[in-house]
Amino acid sequence: MIYGEVGRPRTLDPLTSNDMVTLRLAELIFDGLVGYDKVGDAKLELADRVSEDSLTYTFHIRPQVRWQKGGRYVTAYDVVSTYELIKKTPGPFQSSL
Repeated sequence: MIYGEVGRPRTLDPLTSNDMVTLRLAELIFDGLVGYDKVGDAKLELADRVSEDSLTYTFHIRPQVRWQKGGRYVTAYDVVSTYELIKKTPGPFQSSL
C-alpha cells in the first residue's frame, strides 16, 4: 500500500494523539468492532455477528483474526482492554464511548 499525507503522524498510537494525520492513518491500520462503509452505513469489522436483547449488544469476534500476519489471535480480552484504556486516556476517543 502507498499512502500519501501532507504531514507526518506524531505517533502511530491514536490514543495518545489528536492530530488529523495520526487519526487518518490509524483508520487505515486499525479495525474496530464495527465501522462504516463508503456510504456511511454501519458494517462489521472485528465482529462477525452481534446479538441484541434490547438492553445490551454482544459482539462476537471473527475467528482467525490476528494482530498481524503470523501473530497471535485477537481475543475478547484484547477488545475489552482497549476500551478500558480508552476510558482512562484523555483524547479524541473518550467522547465516543
